[in-house]
Parts: sequence; structure tokens; C-alpha cells
Amino acid sequence: MEIAFGILGRTRMQVHGQLTVQWGRPKEREILAALLVQPNRRVSVEMLAEWVWADPAQEPHNPASTFRTHTGRIRSALRDAGLPGELRTVDGSYLLAVDRGAIDYFAFTELVGKARNHSTGGEHLAALEVITAAIGLWTEQPLADLRSERAENWRQRAIRDQWLPANQVLVGELVALGRFDEALDRLDDLHDEHGTDTGLAKRRLEILYALDRPLDAQGHFLAVYKDLKANGDHAAADELRRAHDGMVPTAKVTVNRRPRRALLPTDPGDFVGRAELKSALDGLARTADGKLRPGLIILDGLAGIGKTSLAVHWAHRQLGTLADNVIYLDMHGFEGGKRREAADVVDELLQFFDVPADRLTDAGRRAAKVREILDGTRTLLVLDNVADSDHLRPLLLTVSRCLLLVTSRHRLTVLATRHGGRHCSVPLLDSALSVEFLTRRVGGRAAGKHQAIDRLAALCAGLPLALQLVVHHIDARPDAGLTQFADEFADQGRLLDIGDDGDDPHANLRAALSVTYNALREQARILFRALGLSPAPEISLHAATALLGEPVRETQRLIDVLVSTHLLTPTGAPDRYRMHDLVRAFARELPTDGSAAELRLLSFYLHTSYHADRMLFPFRTPVPMLEREPGVPVFGFTTEQDAAAWLLRERRMFTALVPWAAQRGHNAYAWRIPHNLYGVFRRHGHYQQLATLYEVAVSAAQACGDLEPEGATRNDLSLIYRALGDWPRFLQECHLAAAIARRTGSVVGIPISLFHLAGHKVHLGELHDAVEVYHKALAQVVSTGATGLQASILHELAKTRRLLGEHGTAVELFERALRLRRAAGNRHGQADTLTELAATLHEENLLATARIHADEALAIAQRLNDIEIAPRACGVLAAIHYDLENLRIAAGYARQAVRLAAMSHNSQAEADGLRTLGQALFDLGRYDAAEEGWRQAESIYTDLGDRSHLRLVQANLTTLAAVDRVPDPRTPPPETNYSQVR
Repeated sequence: MEIAFGILGRTRMQVHGQLTVQWGRPKEREILAALLVQPNRRVSVEMLAEWVWADPAQEPHNPASTFRTHTGRIRSALRDAGLPGELRTVDGSYLLAVDRGAIDYFAFTELVGKARNHSTGGEHLAALEVITAAIGLWTEQPLADLRSERAENWRQRAIRDQWLPANQVLVGELVALGRFDEALDRLDDLHDEHGTDTGLAKRRLEILYALDRPLDAQGHFLAVYKDLKANGDHAAADELRRAHDGMVPTAKVTVNRRPRRALLPTDPGDFVGRAELKSALDGLARTADGKLRPGLIILDGLAGIGKTSLAVHWAHRQLGTLADNVIYLDMHGFEGGKRREAADVVDELLQFFDVPADRLTDAGRRAAKVREILDGTRTLLVLDNVADSDHLRPLLLTVSRCLLLVTSRHRLTVLATRHGGRHCSVPLLDSALSVEFLTRRVGGRAAGKHQAIDRLAALCAGLPLALQLVVHHIDARPDAGLTQFADEFADQGRLLDIGDDGDDPHANLRAALSVTYNALREQARILFRALGLSPAPEISLHAATALLGEPVRETQRLIDVLVSTHLLTPTGAPDRYRMHDLVRAFARELPTDGSAAELRLLSFYLHTSYHADRMLFPFRTPVPMLEREPGVPVFGFTTEQDAAAWLLRERRMFTALVPWAAQRGHNAYAWRIPHNLYGVFRRHGHYQQLATLYEVAVSAAQACGDLEPEGATRNDLSLIYRALGDWPRFLQECHLAAAIARRTGSVVGIPISLFHLAGHKVHLGELHDAVEVYHKALAQVVSTGATGLQASILHELAKTRRLLGEHGTAVELFERALRLRRAAGNRHGQADTLTELAATLHEENLLATARIHADEALAIAQRLNDIEIAPRACGVLAAIHYDLENLRIAAGYARQAVRLAAMSHNSQAEADGLRTLGQALFDLGRYDAAEEGWRQAESIYTDLGDRSHLRLVQANLTTLAAVDRVPDPRTPPPETNYSQVR
């Protein structure tokens, strides 16, 4: 299973396909880390507090309330990232329901087990590959965000019981494959922190004796033995002595050493990451029995991604183990100067093997001599910066007897498909490795500067060349603070420039990217520049087609070219691509007349979102449309599910697109597009995002100078503020919309404004005044034929009549609203009215009929994935089943109401669900859990100013205070299956 969460280091979450620490607040990362350590287990508030706060004196006065706030944000983060996992509240405890394989620590333990199985079966190469991948998951100290005693104890156990034994497995597999130098290198890496670990010490002794280095072995034994004695660990010292004494007479092994020769740049000693890639290269380079496998390996990736560093680092590790000869040559395929050609490589190889080239007068004889020399040798040839397949093809037969590792900015598809080349693409470093890179290179200046280091890592976006240039820039300015550099590089153009200090004009990122760009054909350059115009880093094939203005097939062909050069990366989702942030910054700086492309992109999103909205909400008044721009593809939908999925998939694009459209002066698009998002964003609880888009839309409508769309936009915005509980802004937008309606004489705008103002009077408790205003709105709307608005007014009027105790009138009004909504095919509205009708009948104790209506409402909400209606429907069903004395079922529905209400930011439904949950748990004898639910409800009702419900829940708590509490051993009630809505 793909890893979605990380605790082997700082707390990471997968966002946009990468594990990152750039999510949430520090306290939320700490809480999630504590829950990830113990997935699928209940963690009490008290226990969680012990994990999270290192000093008990720092604990908040009310940890339960603090956790409720932070866990709500964690739930939102999980939902926004689309991750597998659900944070539940169970009887006052927290439980993170998630597949253990999605957490890096548990994925690590599973991989270690697989490696041991391979080793037992004698499959040492496979074992090495798996154990290397496992150890590569550890980015730094586990649970690095937590400093509590519990976290420190867990950390020490994990290192002692998991990390060190895994490294022993790694060393053992290297020894089994005869790679003694690599095994000793690994032990050297571990020595500083774990020098007295007896398992590692035994491994080193075994290797040193196997290499016939008894003096080194005895010296190491004595050093570790003395340290153990000095530390008082006499048992471990005696164990090591016995192991050493048993090795001395039997360990002498003759190791066949061959002469080694190398022509390699210096190995970057503090190389960071790439464990999986190094393991993949190891696998491709070796036969099943660990011997060198002649052939071609292609290491490709974006300019500056670290291909050369990886190739050199890996090649150094093969010298003497896999290969006796290791040769590195730079082919200069991307520098614009004289390339190194096949004949040049042949001459270099002859020189390396001390063969005078002048004795071989023609190219054929020279190539034949190289083939003869390479035959029977263990030779690794690294050819760096190969321009394309044609650059290398003339050399393939000549060097076919060796292992050839080439690096290129191109995928070299011809070499892979026709000549058996095996691919390894170099990805970006993840955020944790980027932070590690900067922390190591910056040194002491990074101490205590986590936030600045995180910002710098995020700005470099995982590109090693950018990270390296930033480090050099920082080193050259020893008196400046790291925050100053983070502020400086917030300008991405500045980040593209650094490195050009007069020593080498080609040393910066802009120069590296320019070489790749200039090598493209003109049509691919046009698409690249057009993609730079997009306001979001991720784009679909059809949106790219709109930008280019060419047929889809031609756009796909050009996208394939950009993917081949790594200027564009597939996201993993069908027909979706991502451009690196710094590549986008470079593309945006290229000269282009993008006005027509901008309009095509906006036209595509306006018309596609319009068609999706019409399919989902045909009963809503549509936004007046602009003509589709020429060259914009038609993108239709066959089902409602497809339409909703597309709108939600493009949510991040819309968030960037609407403000960008306004900034670029395309206000006619900026006010229209949010109207096409209103229905589905509300249905799925994205209120805050919708509010932000509508605020831009209001300004855009004003810039267009058209009062009617401004009024309609303000009306919608008022409802969004109302859903968010922001009543002052709600009222402000209502009054502004009403003023515009009066000024324009809008036959629909005036009753809409009255309708909204009546809702505010209900909020203030002025129920009779509200009824009067609702009737005014109803009288005005009947003559307009706007049946959707008429149904909404009837629905809200019915709710107000219910609050006045006029249940019979309320039922009649709900039924009228329901008939109108059924006739219009408004299923969202039907679910809403059915829910409130059920609630009204429940208050009249007509439980059977109420249950029928509530069940129908919930069934509709499930089909629509309607998170706006679902919490209320679950809450009503919970209350009905409570009165039917189906306590466990009532508790299940109440839990779902609370969970879904938190997801949709519906505080009223959340508090109502908590109150009903508390009642059911109280009757089940689970008093502590009941109290927690009621306390949370009390807090929310207080924040809402809902005095009537507050008095009810306080009465519940008073009753509870008089009860003798006896722990109930019964298991918790089963939760209602509602996964479709979740």
C-alpha cells in the first residue's frame, strides 16, 4: 500500500503525491504523530496529553476542548488531502482508523520481515533491495515532533528493537554478496551513535576477520569492550568477548582481491537520500548471484535533479565489489559547446587501459580493441549528460561487454525500446530529505531555525541543484539570518538567478533550464510557454489543449515531449500533469503573447463547469454565459457522478483560477465561474473556499459595472456567510443585495433579499417578524414563476412555524415545498425538506411516519454524497430511534451526525448530535462517555448563543451529577454504515 503518513522523522502527510511536513499547525502534527504510533486503537484524552505535552505544567486547563479543536483540523486536513484514514471519537477517546501499511513505520517493519524471508531463502540480492528500501524510510529520529517522556521511550525502543536489527540485516546481506567495503561503510555510518551496540560490533568483527584483518578486528573489539565496561554494561561486554573469542580460530577466509582502477569525480561524502534508487540500480546492475550484469541503464530526470551526483556516488560504491574498473566521462550533451562523441569515448577508454591510440589507425580497429579489452573484465562505464539516443547509439556495440550507466535529461525512449535499456527516473527529494539536506549543509546556523529551514526547503521544492545553490548563497553571507534568505527567495526569479556570480554564467538554474528548453522543437516550446500561464502547477490534458488551441491529439503528442524532458510530470491520475514550481517560474519569464491562451483557458473552465453544474443542479437559475472561445475543447459528462468528480478534482485549480482571472482583468469570467461551483462546493462542505471565491466574484462584478450580477453574487455570498455562522457579514451582504435589487427593479432580487433578511430575524429570535417578512417574500415571488425560490421560502417559513409551536401549519408548508421540489427534480431540496418534515413529525411523536421521511432523506443524501444535508438527517434519525428506545442504533446515527457535521462545519448539527449521543449513552449506563458528549455540546451551544438548547444540555449534566457511576464493561455500539457520504 502507498505510504500516506510518516513518523520516521517529523510528522508527514501525503499532499499532491509527496510526503510533506507542510500541513497543519505544530500541535496538530504532534497529535497526529501520537495517534499514528498506535493506529486503530483508542487513545484516551489523558493518555494523548501525556504523549503530546513534554511538561505536564504546560497542559491546557481543558485538554478535551483543546483536542476537539485540533482533531477537527486534522480531520479537515485528511479530507482535503484525500487520504485513507478516519479520525474517530469513541467514548471520549480518539481512534485513528487507518491501514497500518499507510504509515511509514509499519511499512518499514513489514519490509524488514520480507527481507528476512528472502535472506532465509538464499535470495540475498532481493533481500538487499528490500532492506535498503526499508531503511530508506527513516529520514531522521522517529517522532521528531514529540518531546514527551512517552515519545522518547517509544523512540528508544524503535531504534533498539527495529532500526538497529534492520541495519544488521542490511550488513549481513552485503556480506553474503561479498560487498565487504559497503558493509564496513554502513557500520562506520552507525558507529558514532551506536558504537557500543553488540550486534553491530559482532558484524564488524566478522567482516574484519573475513578480510584477513585480525589487527583491526582485535583493536575494534578492545575499544568496544572497554567502552561497555566503562558504561557498567558488564553482561554485554562479556557477551562480546565470548563472540570474539569464538571467531579468532575459525574466521580466517581468503578473499580474492583484483586490481582496481577508477576514473571518477570525488564522491559527495554527505549524500542525502535516494536509498530506493540506489537499491534499484543495485538490482539492475547484478545477476541473481550478485555478479555484474552487462547492459544499459538509463538514469533520467529534470535538469538539476541530481542525476550526476547519484551516478557518481553509486559508482564509487561499486568499485572493488561489483566492478574492478569504473570510468566516468561527461558527454556534454546539454552545454551547447562541443559534445563528446563515440570516437572520443573510444579514445578515452584506450587511454584508460594504457593502449596507445596511435597504433590503431582507423576507428574500426580502435573500437574492436576496446571490445577486446572489455571482454572478460568487470567494467562500469558512466556516461553523463547524454543528449539523446542518437548521441549514444554508435557506441553501444563497442561497450556491450561492460555495464553502461548513462544520465540524460531525456528518457532516451529509443535506447529503452530498441536496445534493451532499463530506466530509472530520478524524482524530486521529498520535504523531509530537503530539510535534512539543508540542515546538514548549513550546519550550526540551522540550529533552532526549523521554520526558516522548512520555508527554504519548500521554496526549492525538492530540486537538489536549487538546494545546493541556496547553501552556497548562505555560506557566502555568514552574518545573515536564515529567515532573511527565506524572504529573499520568496521571489522565485531570484532563486533562478543565484549561482551566476561571474565565475560561470551557466551555473544557475535558469541556464540549466534554458538548455533543455532551447533543445525543444518550436511547437513544444509554444506549449511550454502556454503552460507557464496557468495559475496552478497541475493541469489536465483538456485544459492544456485549451491553452494551446490545437486538437487534443496534437496537445498529447507535445505533452509527451515535455514529459520526456521532465519539464512536465504525470501526476498518476489519468491525463493530469504537474510542472515543478521553479520550472513554472522559468516558463512564466519567457516572452509570449498569452492573452488569447488565457481567454481559452478561462473559457474552457467556464463552459465545462457550467455543463457540470447544469447536470447536477438543473433547477437552479443558470449564470448567463459568454460565447465559447475558438479552439476550446468540448468536455461533456455522461453521469452526475462524473460531473461532481470533475468539479471537485479541479477544486485547487478553481481556487487559483478565479483570483488570477480578476488580476489579469478577465472580470467577466471571474464573477461567473464561482456561480457554477456554488452547488457542489456547498454539498461537500467547502464553504470557506467558496466564500473566498465569491468575495473575488463580487469585486469582479463591480469592475464590470453590471449591478444585476453583483446583486446575485452578493445574495449567494450572504448564504455562504450564513452557513459559516458569520452573521454580521451575512446581514451586510443581504442589505447590499437588497439595495441593488431596489435600484435595478429586479422582480426576483427583491424577494430573495426579503427571504434572507427573514432568516436573520429567525436567528435573532424575532419569529413573528420573520413570519411576516417570509409572507411578503412569498407574495412577491409567486407572480414571477420562480418555483425554486418559492419552495425555499415555504421550507424556511415552515421551520419558523415549527419554532412557534405551530406544527400542523409547519407540516402543511413542508409538504407544499416538497411538492415543488419534487416537480423541479431538486433532490438536494427534497432531502432537506424531508429531513425537516421528519423532525417536525418527531416533535409531534408521530415516530413511524417521521422515520419513513428521515430514511428517505438520508437515502437521497447518500446517493448525492451530500454532506450538507447528511448531518441533519442522521441527527433526526438518532432522535427518532432514541424515542423508539433503539439506543444503540440511536448512538450510531448520532456519531455519524457529529462526524459529518464537523466535516461540513455545521456546528448546530454537531451540537445536536452530541446531545442525542449523550442521551443514548446515558441510558446505556455509559456515564463518562455521556458526560463528554454533553460537555462538548455545552461548549458549542455556548459559542452559538443557543440558550434554549444550552439549558437542555445543562439539565442533562445536572441529572448526571446525581448518578452513581459504575464502569460498564460492554463494548461500544456498532457504528451505522455511512461510508458513501464520508
